[in-house]
Amino acid sequence: MKRNCFKPIVFLILSLVAASALSAMVIEKIIAKVNGLRITSSMVNDELRMVRYTLSQQVKTPQEIEESMPIQRAMIIDRLIEDKVILDAARSRKYDIQEDQIVLEVNKQIDLAKKRFGDERDFFKELKKEGKTLADLKKDYRKEITDELLRQKIVRDEVTSKIDASDDKVKEYYRQKFYRVRARHILVKTKAEATKLYYQLKDGADFEELAKKHSIDPSAGNGGDLGYFARGVMIPSFEEAAFSLAKGEFSEPVQTPFGYHLIKVEDIEKPQEIKPLSREELKALRKEYRAKELRFRYDAWIKDLKEKAVVEIMDESLKK
Repeated sequence: MKRNCFKPIVFLILSLVAASALSAMVIEKIIAKVNGLRITSSMVNDELRMVRYTLSQQVKTPQEIEESMPIQRAMIIDRLIEDKVILDAARSRKYDIQEDQIVLEVNKQIDLAKKRFGDERDFFKELKKEGKTLADLKKDYRKEITDELLRQKIVRDEVTSKIDASDDKVKEYYRQKFYRVRARHILVKTKAEATKLYYQLKDGADFEELAKKHSIDPSAGNGGDLGYFARGVMIPSFEEAAFSLAKGEFSEPVQTPFGYHLIKVEDIEKPQEIKPLSREELKALRKEYRAKELRFRYDAWIKDLKEKAVVEIMDESLKK
């Protein structure tokens, strides 16, 4: 979840130059809207410039970079949609950022930019060449920093602060690493198929019989039975769902690269004895637990925000 929060100012300078050069010739294209907030072609192109630069530093060939652009573009748009959803939630909940914090972060990013240029004189030379002053740059960068600080604040308040990483929680997480579950699953190609079967199960249909009839997995002939397995064996999303179920429970549709699964836990096998954790092991495991909980809670939180948001896609390539 964690990413580089602020766009390096060297890229911001390039973005502003490109935008001013094109503004007289091109009408800004709207790629998508999130609750009325626009995602424009220039926003996407700014991010693509950074991706191209990053990939070029990884010794990627120009051909490899260009071939990856359609996927990179789709990922960027998805992240920008997510950013807008979070920003709109922060604004609607009346979050704000103190002025001194904004000024501090702007100055911090300016200092980092000067270091990236190596010589501070080169930094100001670049600004002068593009007809910009330091005050202009601070003003341009201010909005981006303010928006990112708002996103950080709401995520911290509504996601991160709710993680309980007490000793008891971490030790239980450790114990669960030694659990094994016996599960069945039904694998189908589409979410619509999985949802239809899910409601049949809710109405009392037999899981084993539905697996035999509808699952496209080789385990279908055995009623979807996967036998016993421990953590670290299955794909993460499948594993997370399976180990969150009680004995006899079945899941809602779970997506993996193979399609959509319905999972039922038939049995849970718990170990009798587990080696106690040392202080260092507990510390390392707490870090692992917090990271996993953060990802799990953040994914659930952003999913809920997206479902409540009005997202309009204008870009035809994204509708295919």
